[in-house]
Amino acid sequence: MSLAPRFLLPQYWPTWLAMALLRALATLPYPTLLKLGGALGAFAGRLPLPQRRVGSRRRGRAARAPAQAPDATTSVRLAVTGEDRRGLYADIMEAISQTGTNIRGADLHTKDGTVFGTIFVEVDNLPHLGKVMKAVRRVKGVTEIERREAPGT
Repeated sequence: MSLAPRFLLPQYWPTWLAMALLRALATLPYPTLLKLGGALGAFAGRLPLPQRRVGSRRRGRAARAPAQAPDATTSVRLAVTGEDRRGLYADIMEAISQTGTNIRGADLHTKDGTVFGTIFVEVDNLPHLGKVMKAVRRVKGVTEIERREAPGT
């Protein structure tokens, strides 16, 4: 198989350069490729392009988790509402801790007998997130808990 001389014309040079770059990237170790992909994604996220939401917003339909490194965790923001009572905040935090989850922060408030706010947690995967949400729903006084889009994503 021979290369047609027309493919050596200057109009094809960017294609040849891109192919050489991809060939060189393929030789890099996997952790380096992950870091490079993360940096490229962060750069692309800062570009002034129109944003589209991907996936379903219907309740009861599980989203697919992205492939992660074995020890990777994902930060998730949970919105909580409930009926205020003595010890409710402590019971919510205890329920989350009992699932083996790291609590990154919480911003809970009470107004007119209603508790509302957000809790930031680190989860390993979707089943882990489901376990956390189920534990919080079981706390007496909690009326609703849902995952919200984390800031900066």
